[in-house]
Amino acid sequence: MKGIEFLNSLSKWQDSTSSFAPLSIPKKLLNQLDNPQDKYKTIHVAGTNGKGTTCALFAEVLKQEGHRVGLFTSPHLIDVTERCRVNSIPIEEEKFNDALCKIAELVNWDSKALTYFVATAIASFLCFKNEEVDYGVIEVGLGGLYDATNVIKKPELTVITSIGLDHTDVLGKTIEEITKNKAGIIKQDVPLILGNLPSKAYSLIKRVPLKLQVVDNYNSSNLILNTEVGKQAVNIVYSSKEVLNFSELSFSEALRDFSWPGRMELKDNILIDGAHNLAALKTLFNEIPKIKEQYGFEKQKIFITLKKREGWKQCLEFLSNDSQFVNDIVFIDWEQGVAKEEIASVINKDFKFIDINKCSTKENDTLHVFTGSLYFVSKLL
Repeated sequence: MKGIEFLNSLSKWQDSTSSFAPLSIPKKLLNQLDNPQDKYKTIHVAGTNGKGTTCALFAEVLKQEGHRVGLFTSPHLIDVTERCRVNSIPIEEEKFNDALCKIAELVNWDSKALTYFVATAIASFLCFKNEEVDYGVIEVGLGGLYDATNVIKKPELTVITSIGLDHTDVLGKTIEEITKNKAGIIKQDVPLILGNLPSKAYSLIKRVPLKLQVVDNYNSSNLILNTEVGKQAVNIVYSSKEVLNFSELSFSEALRDFSWPGRMELKDNILIDGAHNLAALKTLFNEIPKIKEQYGFEKQKIFITLKKREGWKQCLEFLSNDSQFVNDIVFIDWEQGVAKEEIASVINKDFKFIDINKCSTKENDTLHVFTGSLYFVSKLL
């Protein structure tokens, strides 16, 4: 069996009651692999929204500075090797497969011993060591304290981009509970940067973070960097300038060359964004009028499917009651999405519900927006 075949045999979650595998599992395996995650400098990033964009921008700035940079993120859109990038390029499948084989051998090819996320995280740590990266930029998968990435002894920098009510079935029902979980990545004597968090969250974090510096008048052609999430990512990365010792030139070139697929990605008359919770949907909908004006679209049509997860009802309530685009929304029938009957239980009015293969984007004067989750974006791409 190949390593990637072994990976695909693993469960997404540890069991029916928890999304976390015990940290003892990755710690033991990494120790047997000589702790590759501690062989290079690391930046560890948690947050409800914006952590992927922030990680990608960190990686681009460091690459522009001349460093060899590993970037670990999740989920992937097309191929699993996207989770493990070196200088922006997904790792070669053969190298990722070899790393997965080493991990599989350590657990005797027992598919019950690991989860998919844990295996990809460990394989990426190992690949970064083998590729002799200078930095590894590591995105937390879920939460922080119990996440499989929280095995790095002493990062160069820790970041919490945002805190909101997401994954409440796992992380907790309140901002306070979620904050305590995400703050679990904070390490003693390691610089910390915080995004714009709720006041309740600040009071629970017993550390003075680096001051968040606001970057004005920057110019980026990438739409994601011009959203509120993107602007905060720019501010967070720039605020690390003294810690990571990069130049103004590297920073400006990173803004120019930045690319992050599936996030506010515009192709002709189609906008794709993996907004997956209420805050992300609100950010996306706030940007639609600006994009229409900038690119000359007269109308908009929004194709959306919500993954069946905690918070989908709140998203539907927003779409039904508070969204200015309520009459432009088409719900997509997708195997992982909320079903028509569930939508009808929240939206007490007629709505469009069509098969994913019957979406039409022929109207050139209309901005066609596809959103709802990164898994849906992956299916589209």
